[in-house]
Amino acid sequence: MDAFGRIYNRVVQYAISKDQFAKELALVLRPGDEKKRLLSDEQIKNVLDGLGTRIVFSDEDFARIVERLLSHGPGYPGLDLNGFLLVRYKIFNSPNAPVSYPFLWDISHSDFLQWNGLAPNAGPGPLGRNTGEVIGIFGILDWGTQEFSWEHPLAGLRKFSLAALFSGQKNKKEIIGFNSSINMFNLQRLESQLTSLKSPEWPFCRKGKEKDKYYLPPPRPGAEKEPIKPNPDIAKGEPLYCLNGDTRFDEEKRYQGELVYIDRCRGCHTVIDRSAWDRLVIGHMSDVDAIKTDPAMAENSVKHNGKSGNFKDTYQATDAGTVIVKEDAPVVQILTAATKGVIATPDADKYWPRRMTEWVYALVMVRQVMLRDDIASKAKIKRTNGALYGDGPGAGTEGPFPEEYNLTWK
Repeated sequence: MDAFGRIYNRVVQYAISKDQFAKELALVLRPGDEKKRLLSDEQIKNVLDGLGTRIVFSDEDFARIVERLLSHGPGYPGLDLNGFLLVRYKIFNSPNAPVSYPFLWDISHSDFLQWNGLAPNAGPGPLGRNTGEVIGIFGILDWGTQEFSWEHPLAGLRKFSLAALFSGQKNKKEIIGFNSSINMFNLQRLESQLTSLKSPEWPFCRKGKEKDKYYLPPPRPGAEKEPIKPNPDIAKGEPLYCLNGDTRFDEEKRYQGELVYIDRCRGCHTVIDRSAWDRLVIGHMSDVDAIKTDPAMAENSVKHNGKSGNFKDTYQATDAGTVIVKEDAPVVQILTAATKGVIATPDADKYWPRRMTEWVYALVMVRQVMLRDDIASKAKIKRTNGALYGDGPGAGTEGPFPEEYNLTWK
């Protein structure tokens, strides 16, 4: 399943309300008989009884729903596998987009990430991107309304919290809280570590004039302090990397490859200097109809819908302006709103001085990125029906093109 598919389905799981879930169950029809419903009103009521008390469902609630849907007890539907899958695909989107995993180098130097260019890397983009990823991949999410009690004397002010403001819930009767196991402090530290990650250089040496025979030079004393030389022939007086005067490349093939690159690749895949600390990786976005590749991932990321739960009728900012989220909304809108809420929520698992200090640190680091490198807001990209893939530069001209981090290479 593609990464977006998993993240999208998980955010739908934690966003959908009990009432919306009941409506979806009522719309599931029997296979082979589209005039009869798969579940009766009584069965739906029994399946959801006592669940979703905090507006949204917890992990335990969903486990109970699965158990009850499959139960043959009195008042329960006792679904077989086919019936259960009908319910599953009524709530969630089908994972049908083939994808491959990209590289991580130059992640902090790219203007847009993800193969479809959906995630801008400027402004709060890195923290939002990483937070959204953890939402979809095994982060513990404890979302839901908080009850008034003596333990929460300021609960009445929750509508004025940053989480409610950022997620668009400030005018809602009930406010969803976004407590989770997501550690934004550590996410920001990991992102900072990636700034020094570079694409790998070609490590092999060509054995004399023999074709297609390469070897990895053995380590030499002090070799760990010597960088791999970027030139095919190491200059005289420099510490030799290859043995016996060998070089890393077949110069004839290298020249032929350079001509092919100039003729067919240079328009989208520009060459960058991998050692430049201020290098900028600009993604070239192309219509999937033009590059004729599998469009599923690009289309799913903008066309998959889900139930918006408490985000229904909230205002959400997009690249095209402010929109009102409908009950059936693009999942990308729901994910964006939820991610903003999580970012604005300090880690509830830590003692409050550490909680606030680390939270403020993460937000300050994001602010520094916004001031330093507002790339995406200046990039002008023509989108065709939202279905685009990105091409990007090659890091130098070493061997086969090292495919840069998170863009599609066609």
